[in-house]
Amino acid sequence: MARDLAQYQFNGQQYGKGRLVLAVVKEFVAQQHPNLEQLNQAFPVEVQGRRGIFCTDDEFNEKLKISDDVTKRFFTKEEEKLEVDGQKVLVSTQWGAGNIGQFLERAKALGFKIEKVSAELTDEDIIEQFLHNQAFERNYKSWPDDVLDSFCQLMRHANDAGLDIFTVNMDAGGAIRIGRKENDKEKAAAVLETLEPQTTNIRFKKKHLTPETLSEFIGSNSLHSFAQRYPVYRKPYWPTDYNGKSLPMTNARIWKVSHSPNSIDANNRAWLEENSLLAVHRNTGNGSIPCFEQMSEGDIVSLGYGNQVARLVRVISSIETQPESPLGAEWLLRKYAPVKNLDKPVKYEGKHKRWSPRFNGTCWEVPKHEYWMFEQEILQPYYQLSLEDLGLEVSQLNKPEQHSESAEAMDKTPLNQILYGPPGTGKTYHSIHAAVKAAEPEAYRELGIDENQGATAAQRSALTELYQELYDEGRVRFVTFHQSYGYEEFVEGLKASSDGGNISYDVEDGVFKSIADEAKKYQKPKEAQLQYSFDKAWQMFIELLAEKDSVEVKMSKATFKVFDFNDSRIFFEKTSGSKDHTLSISTLKAIFEDRREYNSGLGVYYRPLAKFLKELAEPEHMPEVGRKNFVLIIDEINRGNISKIFGELITLIEPSKRSGQAETIEVTLPYSGKSGEPFSVPDNLYIIGTMNTADRSLALMDTALRRRFDFVEMMPDYKVLHDDEGLPYTIESGDYNINLAQLLKTLNKRISALYDREHELGHAFLMPVVQKIRASEHVAALDELAKCFKNKIIPLLAEYFFEDWQKIRLVLGDNQKPRHYQLIQQSNVDFEVLFGDSDEVNELADEAKEYELITHYNQLWLDAITYIAMYEPTKVTG
Repeated sequence: MARDLAQYQFNGQQYGKGRLVLAVVKEFVAQQHPNLEQLNQAFPVEVQGRRGIFCTDDEFNEKLKISDDVTKRFFTKEEEKLEVDGQKVLVSTQWGAGNIGQFLERAKALGFKIEKVSAELTDEDIIEQFLHNQAFERNYKSWPDDVLDSFCQLMRHANDAGLDIFTVNMDAGGAIRIGRKENDKEKAAAVLETLEPQTTNIRFKKKHLTPETLSEFIGSNSLHSFAQRYPVYRKPYWPTDYNGKSLPMTNARIWKVSHSPNSIDANNRAWLEENSLLAVHRNTGNGSIPCFEQMSEGDIVSLGYGNQVARLVRVISSIETQPESPLGAEWLLRKYAPVKNLDKPVKYEGKHKRWSPRFNGTCWEVPKHEYWMFEQEILQPYYQLSLEDLGLEVSQLNKPEQHSESAEAMDKTPLNQILYGPPGTGKTYHSIHAAVKAAEPEAYRELGIDENQGATAAQRSALTELYQELYDEGRVRFVTFHQSYGYEEFVEGLKASSDGGNISYDVEDGVFKSIADEAKKYQKPKEAQLQYSFDKAWQMFIELLAEKDSVEVKMSKATFKVFDFNDSRIFFEKTSGSKDHTLSISTLKAIFEDRREYNSGLGVYYRPLAKFLKELAEPEHMPEVGRKNFVLIIDEINRGNISKIFGELITLIEPSKRSGQAETIEVTLPYSGKSGEPFSVPDNLYIIGTMNTADRSLALMDTALRRRFDFVEMMPDYKVLHDDEGLPYTIESGDYNINLAQLLKTLNKRISALYDREHELGHAFLMPVVQKIRASEHVAALDELAKCFKNKIIPLLAEYFFEDWQKIRLVLGDNQKPRHYQLIQQSNVDFEVLFGDSDEVNELADEAKEYELITHYNQLWLDAITYIAMYEPTKVTG
């Protein structure tokens, strides 16, 4: 706010407004000796506003526990406190142009005489009002003294006449206007004069401001005449009285806050709006609380309701809590001033950024390098504002030249990749990382995941939410290959359907062709356009058909009649002939949406019907479409017959052969392509496969597939078996600690030596154990470790080594332990008892061994030494 320099005369002393209140209340207490109730009756809460004038010492100390911001709201020195009813009472310092007037009226009603003393603004005071204006701040020091003096005199005259003075950002420079403009209005009600700061002068009345032009203007009485035409009964505004874009905010930051309907109901939201408060629950995750704490007064916030844009506001307070509020003490609050409100919340249709309403998060900062994007996605389409309108320094915030998220993603993320490694190394989990990184590279980068250190719990949670949103949006699809999976499920095939005994065959898209067709819609950016909606047109068609026995559709020289339909087929009859003709609804939709040509056979019926549908409905305004990336995840890609499943796609998925590239290849598919429609794979579709090397060796992979995919090895990650300080997770059991990282590393070294590195054990086997350790549930962690060995690790080792229990014993270190600590016990086979005493039996008996795994309920599973001895055999005594 502009500095209020008004002074008040009371009891022979001159005070500013805050000190005036303190002096009047002290005088009232000295004269009347009221109790606390009488004091509040004399100066009720509404005189000051929502918080009231008084606060007892005890109440103040309670508020201080919540926020030290309360020290700014009351006079706190001992000599400033009142003595009422044996209590210390503090007086509010919160007095502005609005509520000081109410206090003066109340004081006069109580018989106190107060006179306002005018204080003329100095030149320095006036100049300070315009320093946020870049053009003024840049030029005023180079103006001649008489020009600067004339400017200050003009501003002083305008203020004395009761006119508002405000600034406007213009391409030619920051303009300064004299006129009438309410605080909460975007546009001025009327403008008397506009001044434009220039290098050596200020443009005024199509000339320059000089003592002569100023004298001429003042003598014309224009200021007072204008004020009479547009009267207001308030103090005139200076530039810094305006919220939002007139404020000096070159260092302001931009944030997003969401008041989600899932956590804030309509009544509470109304209360927040009424009190101009931002709210975030103190237990909110995903980094929202640190963001809310880092906000500063003057920062801009895009406030939304779930996925809706609602209002643009400016933060004007530090964090506070209000236990008495309908939300309760668990909510952190910040006061805001509105910059611009929408008439009603509007669903956000822009980019999927973490700071956008589409991202399922409560609070996040807009990175400075994305301010241009915030302007493009939020400010301009919803508020018709620019960064410059908000007073932000935009010279370094422009959109980067040739900026392309997709191009950057293609540089860093291969279009085709396979994550391969032993079981339990997190391939499926890392496919989520890779999918989000490919689909939304900027949003992934904003999560701040360190590729070397791995994701924190909060980052994993945010990543999973983002993945789920992309999946729900259809931009990520997931499929698992198996031995019977084929081309028909993956690309396309014929599906038979029967209606009244009539069998028909429709071409049904597989998962790959379906996502490829969807990706093509977003392969290239499109401007806003008029477009027909098939769903609306089809709904109008079936309503029309419901009113008649049939609908006649005109062809070039004849007609045909549609008389019925089902979920997939349309039944029609020609001018002459039977009624057993059908059309596919999915094919009709593809032709309607110009995704498919059909120039032969039934095309003579599809095209007229598509045209008929478009004549039923009006085209709709479709918003601008930006390029988006899509991802298909193929789990267990090596378990399927690649040649059978991919067919001609083996060639089409090569990066250089994708549509949008120089060497694009198009093919005619065996079913849908009969009509002549070519098919290609768009360059915004990423394919991510996972492959278990223990299930099938990488060396046996289809050579064609190997050549077209980047292979990313996923080996056991021992870092995840360490805490944030780099210390290994250990199970505490009595006097012993089981080191999980050392345990797994030792087992894998033995497996690699006895078999190969492709059959090592992944860290994921031990993650349930880690979760228990994190929760300090060490007894449960040991139980979880026992289950892991009994139900997963030992059965997997038996599969690896084809029931060669001697090798499994070596992996577990049983050969180095005393017998009573061995999980797999070895003994000689008594061949003489089984087969009798003979030379032949004696030869076999020398090598024959019998192996027995301890029982499922043996207490050895829950003995810490059992596992410690696997990596430190010397810990076990005989």
